[in-house]
Amino acid sequence: MWLYGGIFVLLVALTAFFNLTEMALIVSRPERLKSAPGASDQLTNQVLALKANTGALLAATQTGITVMSILAGTFCVTELANELSRALGWLPLLNPYATGVATFLSIMVATFLTLIFGELLPKRVALAAPERCAIFVIVPMRWAMLAVSPFVALLLLFNNLLLRLLNVPESPSNQTTAEEIHYVIAGGLESGTIKAIEHAMLESILELGVRSARTVMTSRRRLEFVDEAMSAEEIEKRIAETPCSRLIITRDKDLDRPIGVVAKKDILTKLLQGGTIDYSSITQAPVFVSETSTVLGLLNKLKHARAGMLFVVDEFGSVVGIITLHDVLEVVAGDVPEPERNAFGEKMLKKQDDGSYIVPGSLPADDLTEYLGLKDDSLPDYKTVAGLVLSKLKHLPQPGEKLNFDGWTIEVLDADARSIKTLRLIPSAKDGAETKES
Repeated sequence: MWLYGGIFVLLVALTAFFNLTEMALIVSRPERLKSAPGASDQLTNQVLALKANTGALLAATQTGITVMSILAGTFCVTELANELSRALGWLPLLNPYATGVATFLSIMVATFLTLIFGELLPKRVALAAPERCAIFVIVPMRWAMLAVSPFVALLLLFNNLLLRLLNVPESPSNQTTAEEIHYVIAGGLESGTIKAIEHAMLESILELGVRSARTVMTSRRRLEFVDEAMSAEEIEKRIAETPCSRLIITRDKDLDRPIGVVAKKDILTKLLQGGTIDYSSITQAPVFVSETSTVLGLLNKLKHARAGMLFVVDEFGSVVGIITLHDVLEVVAGDVPEPERNAFGEKMLKKQDDGSYIVPGSLPADDLTEYLGLKDDSLPDYKTVAGLVLSKLKHLPQPGEKLNFDGWTIEVLDADARSIKTLRLIPSAKDGAETKES
C-alpha cells in the first residue's frame, strides 16, 4: 500500500513538472528571459529554441501528462480501490457494493489530488513567474524530450497530416501585430494601468509610421525667412518680428531657393560686427525630403540634420513647409513651447474681463485668424500681429496708438524704438473698417 502511495506521489509530481513546463515555456516572454534568476545565455537560447518549436514541445508535454495519468490510474487507483474494497467489506450494509464504492472513491481522491497538485498548482506557479520557471525546467525537459523523441516524431507526423487535411497553418506567426498593440494599449486604459495622456501619446507614436511629413510640418505660409539681399535694417526688423530661434536664408526672396538655415543669434552677432554678412560662414545647408515621406522614416535624418530642420517639397520640387523635431514632439505630446519661443494659441491670448485680449506682438497671424474667427484672407501678407500694425500705421507706433481692423480695435500697449511688444485687441462695433487713431 505504501509503495503504491509513493509511486502515485511520484507520478503526480511528474505530471506537475510537465504542466509547469508547458505553461512556462508558452507564456514566458523572450525579452524577460535574460533577466530571470539563474538565467545564462546558454539557458536562454535553449528556452528560445524550444519556444520556437511549439509542436514538439506540446507533443512531449502532453505525452508525459497522458502517460503519467494512465500509470496512476492503472496501478495506484486500482490498488487503492482494492484496499478500500476490503475495508468496506467488513461493513454488512456496504459489502454488496464495496467494489463499486471503493472504485468511485479511489477515482475521486486520485482526480482531486492530480487536479490540485498536478494541474492547477503548477500552472498557477508558471503564470506567476514564467521566465524563472522556464529557466528552471529547460534542462530536464530537454532530456525528457530526447527520451521520447521517437514517439514525439510519430505524433508530429500524424498531427501535421491532420492539420493539412483541415487546412490549418502548421506554424502560425508569433509576431505581434500593430492591431494587437492597439488592443493592449486600449485594455491598459480601460483597466486604469495606463493613464489617458499616456494612451494618447502611445497611439500617436504608433501613428508615426503612417503619417506623412505634410501632416505634421509647419506650412510654407508660416515660415520666417531672411533674403540674402536684405539690408541690415530689414534684417533687424524681421528678427524683431519673428519669435523663431532660427531663420531660413533665401535667394531672390524665393522660398523654393533656400540657401540654408541660420540661428538668429548668429545673424545678430554679424550685424553687431558691421559690414556685409557672409551667410556661407553661418548657414547650415538645407536638406530636402518628400512630402509623402513618413515621419518615422524622417526621424533619423532629423536627428542628424545640422540645420535642425528638413525642407519638405512636393512633386514639383516646391518647398511646401519644414519639419523639425519640435513638430514631431508636438504630434506625440501636444503643443510644446520651443526654445526662445512662447506657446502659440490660447495661452498667448489672455482674455480680459471686458472681452478684450492682451497679446504679444510676436503672436503669429495664423493663430489670430484661428482663435478670433477672422476671415482666412484677412491677414494674407502678415506673419505676426506686430507686422499687421506696422503695415497699417506705416511707422513704429507709440503706446496708446490704435487702429481698427476686421471688426477689432488694436491698441498698442508696449513698444520701443525697434519693435511692438504688447497689444490689446478690443471687439469693435464697426466690422471690417480700417482706420488709424492716435
